[in-house]
Amino acid sequence: MSKEKPEVGDVWTDQDGRKLFLFQVTDKYLHFMRRKNKYPDNTNRVVVFTFTRRWFLEVSRFDYLGKSKVSIKE
Repeated sequence: MSKEKPEVGDVWTDQDGRKLFLFQVTDKYLHFMRRKNKYPDNTNRVVVFTFTRRWFLEVSRFDYLGKSKVSIKE
């Protein structure tokens, strides 16, 4: 929805330009996933990150891109 009120489906970028997709929101935590490429066996994997809501919203190393155009089911 916005940088101040994260919702499931929001997309953010980190300092390195990698996209983080918000897939679960609780009162205290924000759970993100992102694709990680270039494993030794050349496969793509999904990496999950969990941040406290307070910390995530206070730091300035993530930029809000907007709402994802695909659903979590896709």
